[in-house]
Amino acid sequence: MTAWIVGFDPFSETEQGYVIHRKTPEFLAKWGIESEDMAILDDLVYSDAKEPNSIAVHAFEWSDEPPSEEVFRKTMAEATRAIEEFLIMLDGIVEDEIENQNSV
Repeated sequence: MTAWIVGFDPFSETEQGYVIHRKTPEFLAKWGIESEDMAILDDLVYSDAKEPNSIAVHAFEWSDEPPSEEVFRKTMAEATRAIEEFLIMLDGIVEDEIENQNSV
């Protein structure tokens, strides 16, 4: 079973990102990119905060009980890696599309 599903709401004007974790602890959450000028505010926010534009995961809907802090931090580190991989994949698709348009 796939552990992570990452994507965007195609009808959202803000291109709202979502991440789903299908293994324990199961959850649906929103994600976005924080800049130095704009932080995402919510009841519970995890931010990787390692770069000026950091990934923030928030607005959690838990299918299971919320995990311990240790499990939460480990799972969120995995979530930000999954989101980073999704963004790298999207960037590759865009680059391929631009290359294809330039070769026509």
